[in-house]
Amino acid sequence: MRGIIAVILLLITAPGIAKAVDVAEFMGRSVHVKFKKRDYVKVVEQTAAEGTAAEKKGVLFEIVLAKRRPIGGNRSDTGTVCLGNVATCQTIGQGVLPYWFDANSALRIGDPTATVREIPISSQRAFEAFHLCGWEQQGKSMPFGGQCYTLVLPLEGKVVSLTFLLGRNTGCKRYEACWRKELEKARWIAANVM
Repeated sequence: MRGIIAVILLLITAPGIAKAVDVAEFMGRSVHVKFKKRDYVKVVEQTAAEGTAAEKKGVLFEIVLAKRRPIGGNRSDTGTVCLGNVATCQTIGQGVLPYWFDANSALRIGDPTATVREIPISSQRAFEAFHLCGWEQQGKSMPFGGQCYTLVLPLEGKVVSLTFLLGRNTGCKRYEACWRKELEKARWIAANVM
């Protein structure tokens, strides 16, 4: 009887244990990120903008999330961390950060024509945009063949951006429906950034 109860308890608790084991953490100089090991091999942080004032001040970092299974010739999703607020960071990280303010002081993300929306991520405000990006198939490079998704998270004392290649650009504009699984993964990571 005890053996049967033990097996039942193991079957009930095993899914939760498997989920906890699947999560890994990266703690760098600028950011702390949780990620799922089934999706990513590791996370690496490096100083961004070599040779610039931002590098010398140590305020701008690049984050690389190495994918377990590359897609579209892409082996990683990427991010940036800037120690400051959005306004300060966009001036420091010009050309490095995927966000900026346009001539009308509107926040742009990924592409000048991409629609930027404010969304809640784990009770924090965040900004998102869907934009086209590079895709490679059978050795052929297509500069706008991929569908990317970028999140900008203004956190206390820093701004974190995360860019994910969702998949091949199929022309679908119903992003939430077309990329549901991929968006759940991206937003889970964003909710676990500190």
